[in-house]
Amino acid sequence: MNHDKTLREKLLQRSEGNLLRELQVADGLIDFCSNDYLGFARSEKLAEQIVSAKVDGVINLVGSGASRLISGNNHLIERIESEVAEFVAAEDALIFNSGYSANLSFFGCVPQRGDVVFYDELIHASIRDGIKLGLARSYSFNHNSIEDLKSKIATISPSGSVFVVVESIYSMDGDSPDLIRFANYCFDNGLHLVVDEAHSFGLIGENGRGMVSDLKLEHKTYARIITFGKALGCHGAVIVGSRDLRSYMINFARPFIYTTALSIHDQKAVHLGLKKLRALNFKQLNLFRLLQVFNDGAGNAGLQAIPSAGAIRSILIPGNSRAKMMEQKLFSKGFWVKAILSPTVPEGKERIRICLHEFNTRSEVEKLIKCICDE
Repeated sequence: MNHDKTLREKLLQRSEGNLLRELQVADGLIDFCSNDYLGFARSEKLAEQIVSAKVDGVINLVGSGASRLISGNNHLIERIESEVAEFVAAEDALIFNSGYSANLSFFGCVPQRGDVVFYDELIHASIRDGIKLGLARSYSFNHNSIEDLKSKIATISPSGSVFVVVESIYSMDGDSPDLIRFANYCFDNGLHLVVDEAHSFGLIGENGRGMVSDLKLEHKTYARIITFGKALGCHGAVIVGSRDLRSYMINFARPFIYTTALSIHDQKAVHLGLKKLRALNFKQLNLFRLLQVFNDGAGNAGLQAIPSAGAIRSILIPGNSRAKMMEQKLFSKGFWVKAILSPTVPEGKERIRICLHEFNTRSEVEKLIKCICDE
């Protein structure tokens, strides 16, 4: 059998449904697409500092040489883990090569056979993939609904440990759960709350410590997943929690055990990015002013914008064809945005996903809104 024919047929089905994914190069376009919220990824000064930085006790190699359990461990990566743990008021931390790897690691090995994982229905795909790798049973609950979570738990009556998984800011809608209610409920009932802070770290709370720290819920949270590829503008991720959790993942998390450690360049990028983040004056950031400009403009224009606590702004444009056409129109006008289509989002909830950044301007935001309105 010609297997390539099978692949082509699958691709054709996607193409006919206007769902075919293709890679794009967006040179010269105004960036309303990337997760580089604070502009660290495009900072020439930071790039120069990373290249020239000399770290005591760390040889300035191109790569790390092996996994951390072989020869890829060093003083710098352990220093970063200690700094992150201290920054977000956690007992300990463990670095992974990406948020995806972190989620596969945690959910693939920490919940045990007999345990149950309850996750928000809009939780990130990498968390779903991690749960599939593990031995625990899992159930979704309605988006941001603690009432539905309580109902599911009462119906299932789990006998083992229970994990509840939410995001502090969801990557598609940009909205947030009532994290205080979730944390109090989990703490009072002996449940283990896990919070993905990918889109709140670097933006929310004092110097971007994230929503858990901003709400002072550290002691009511079992673990937090923090990624470096959003506001920090570099690569990698970290899971913060107890010292026992860190030691367990070192011993049982397969993506950690069998992956070459982050390169020395990536480690320096994280180290210097954290230093830059901690030195920022958040009250003077242009980004927060632009978010208000967008909210006011979208509201005055009658656009269907989903309320958001972070830098993600989604404008509902129901129908895959309409949303895709809007993306293409904005692309042709010089704006780099992305259409999010069903089934990634529910049918009728298709949208244009817009990310605002420190480097965008008021004029760019106003022109973007005007262009969307001129549909």
